[in-house]
Amino acid sequence: MGTQQLLLIVLSVVIVGASVATGIMIFNNKIKSSNREAIIQDMYNISSLAIAYYKIPETQGGGGGSWDSDRFMQYSGFPLTRNGKRMVTNNGQIRVVELANGRLRIVGFGNELGFDEDKAIRARLVLFGREIEGSRFKILN
Repeated sequence: MGTQQLLLIVLSVVIVGASVATGIMIFNNKIKSSNREAIIQDMYNISSLAIAYYKIPETQGGGGGSWDSDRFMQYSGFPLTRNGKRMVTNNGQIRVVELANGRLRIVGFGNELGFDEDKAIRARLVLFGREIEGSRFKILN
């Protein structure tokens, strides 16, 4: 084989290798983005359930104006982790914590690694009062 043919073979291997690496990187980014969006959607669904729970009287199985997070997690119907502190969804886990001043914090943990490539995708939603419009949302990782 001539030098020109060897050079073309090496060049084609490098181009194909770079294309495969770029494709894998794009695919992984899409997976992370999809998991981030899915866990955020799960958080909003759970926040809607929490608001409904808050508004339902205690006599009908609701919170009766209280965010009792332990009772809410049982009410939600989602399976819980072994320690009972998080709800499990197909996209990750959700932790619900009652805060002072009538607030409820919902933290979602995705199945994929986040921006730092070290910890899982995380997002936080804080509900103020009984309406979702007054909530704060932040992507943590």
